[in-house]
Amino acid sequence: MRTLIPLILLSLPGIARAADIPLRADIGAATIYQSGAALTRTARAEVEAGTHRLLIPLPGGSRMPEVTLDGAVLTGLSLIPEAGLDLQTLDTPAQARARAALDEATDAVQAAREDLARARAGLRDATTRLDWIDTLTGGGEGALPPPVDGAAIASLLGTLGDAAGAAAADRVTAQARVDAAQRTLEDAQEARDDAQAALDRLTPLPDDTAILSVAIDAPAPGPVDVTVERFDYGTRWAPLYTLALDTMAGTVSLERRAAIMGERDEAWTDVAVTLTTADPSDATAPDLPPPDVVRAGPEVVFGVQAEAMALDGDGAVDRRAASAPAAAPRITGLTVSYDVPEPVTLPPGTIGQVRLGTLDLPAALSLLAVPRTDDRAYLVADLTNPTPEPILEGQAVLMRDGARLGETMLPRIPAGASREVGLGFLDTVQLTWTRLERGEGETGVFRRADTLRERVAFTVANTGDTARDVRVLYALPVSEQEDVTVDVTASPAPDARQWRDRRGVAVWDMTLAPDAERRVELTFEIDWPDDQSLFWEP
Repeated sequence: MRTLIPLILLSLPGIARAADIPLRADIGAATIYQSGAALTRTARAEVEAGTHRLLIPLPGGSRMPEVTLDGAVLTGLSLIPEAGLDLQTLDTPAQARARAALDEATDAVQAAREDLARARAGLRDATTRLDWIDTLTGGGEGALPPPVDGAAIASLLGTLGDAAGAAAADRVTAQARVDAAQRTLEDAQEARDDAQAALDRLTPLPDDTAILSVAIDAPAPGPVDVTVERFDYGTRWAPLYTLALDTMAGTVSLERRAAIMGERDEAWTDVAVTLTTADPSDATAPDLPPPDVVRAGPEVVFGVQAEAMALDGDGAVDRRAASAPAAAPRITGLTVSYDVPEPVTLPPGTIGQVRLGTLDLPAALSLLAVPRTDDRAYLVADLTNPTPEPILEGQAVLMRDGARLGETMLPRIPAGASREVGLGFLDTVQLTWTRLERGEGETGVFRRADTLRERVAFTVANTGDTARDVRVLYALPVSEQEDVTVDVTASPAPDARQWRDRRGVAVWDMTLAPDAERRVELTFEIDWPDDQSLFWEP
């Protein structure tokens, strides 16, 4: 928790009783949820016995906070837009130093401007003198009449020459002073801008900061401790992951971090942070199911739509797609909290990160292939969460054998549960899908008015030097109408036809030696009423 900065004004005359006491209360602790945060401010004031009003600036204070006191009785609470406070008097030591540096830099800019003005005046003086001499000697209106004797001519030329030389030299010197003063001003302005940026980074209290007015009654002189708690919906945290697969060892590690999105209006300095998996925005009760009413009515005929969707040609569609210490968990009932071991400092509106540690996850690795929609097999890890804490949904960077694969959204994995995560393709397992040709050059689709027959095939080839176990999925056609029948013949037959209760999704489990391939042929025969159109594509 950061050091508190009390402001004691009681040494001033007349402030012992019924006093307005400005008091700074920075954020000292934060319990951050996945949506919102409970922010705690604390401060101390030395007061005399009697009634007083503590005036506490509250950045972003649009809602009334909760206030507790130790050493006095709370008699009133209000938020006021302004209270005639000079908020600069509540600067932190660092802000006060930065403001003093800004004032010094601003004074330096003003001094440089004045010096530049004096240098420009000197340049104008030298230029005027030189112009005047040119006028005297240049002939025409304003020129001196020529002398009548040689001695006078020599004297005048010497005088004018000396004056012109001195004026020219003075102008060169004055121009150099102007150039130097201009550079000094530019340097001073840059230093002032740097000083302003340094002060802005420390986020001093803006002039429009709302003021929390805390009316108190102190029974005796002494310290009064003030605690201000407010829930801020603009602050939250989200998990970030790096999921790394070592294919040689067959292990998966999950590096966990937390991204903290802090206050938009105020800097955090040495704030004690606790992260929690609770989410105040979650539903607190289930939605009750409405009545499920069954109705019957006239059949709706989609004749125009059927004509528009009728298959064109053979109806084929190609879908192939060309460091810091880690926060330890603390479990309380159904909630997991993480006490961040080091205080957190965040400029306003920025995102900080803290470590939550690394988990070694049991993972069953497999290869999944879908030859109708892809030409490669993919590594899939069935991850199990062995810890008593949930793995929250979050953005994850995927790594495989030290190489970055990309990013994905890791699903929530409750304690003891498992989820599948894709870990990229394996290009040594190649897939092909083909619509077979039949005799006399036909396409393989035989039509009558009410029958369609089609043959397709897919192959799975292992081009690598390591044997591979591959699970192949294929969605076989199924009918949901009594007058539409589907007959499917597969050679070889699938190992299962209802993969994970998905209707018609067939599974072939294959073990492929190096440089081996397997081929599966499928025949689909579909019958439907002759007065209707068939909507299906292989």
